[in-house]
Amino acid sequence: MQEKVYVDTSTLIILNKIEAIDLLNKIYGNVFITNFINAEWNETLPSWIIIEPAYNFEQSFLKNFNLGPGESSIIMNALENDGFLIIDDLKARKIATTLSLRFTGSVGILITAKRLGFIHSVKYYLEKIQTTNFRISDALIIKALEIANEK
Repeated sequence: MQEKVYVDTSTLIILNKIEAIDLLNKIYGNVFITNFINAEWNETLPSWIIIEPAYNFEQSFLKNFNLGPGESSIIMNALENDGFLIIDDLKARKIATTLSLRFTGSVGILITAKRLGFIHSVKYYLEKIQTTNFRISDALIIKALEIANEK
C-alpha cells in the first residue's frame, strides 16, 4: 500500500499562489487533508486531494501545544496511519520531529519536483514565492539552490 501523504493548508496556499499545486499530484498521486484543512482552504479541491476525517482530534494531546486545528489534525492522522507530512509551520515540524514523523515542506516539494524532472528551475519558483506574503529566509533559499545545483 502506498504511504499516505498529508498536506497542510499553508502548503496548499503557497503552491497554489505560485501555480505549482499540481506538483503534489505529480510527485505523490493522491494526497490527504483533514476536514479542518478543507475548512481553512475553503476552495474547490482537485480530485486527487482526498478529505479524511480528523482522527481522534478532540482528545488529541497535541491540543496542549497550541497548534492550529489543521496542523494538529494532520499530525494525528499521520501518526495513526504512519503517514508522511508536507508542512511548513516550524512549531509543527518540531513536534513532528519529536514524534519521529517524516516530513518536508513547500521548498522540499520544489526540490523533489526538480530532481524528478517535473520542473527545470527551483529558483524560478522561489522567486515567485518571494512575491507573495509567504516568509522564506535567505538561508533557506541559498540551501535550496545549493541542493538543486542552481547556485
